Amino acid sequence: MKITDVKVFRMATPVHKTAGTNWLFVRIDTDTGISGWGEGSLQYKDAALEAEILDFAKFLEGKDPLRIDWIWTSLYRRVT
Repeated sequence: MKITDVKVFRMATPVHKTAGTNWLFVRIDTDTGISGWGEGSLQYKDAALEAEILDFAKFLEGKDPLRIDWIWTSLYRRVT
């Protein structure tokens, strides 16, 4: 199984309802048709978070999604 695509969906929420937090939802697709979802927020820095996720996507494509620890460690080392 290999990761084939990473998509980011930015969801803006009204300021009066959530103190301005915008949410990002991420879908990771594989060549077997399995998709996984994740979510996160970073107050007003959603555009920066989206850009970082899309940069990570370049690394993730073609990788085995079952190698979770290896992927996490590799991404962590890229930003530290």
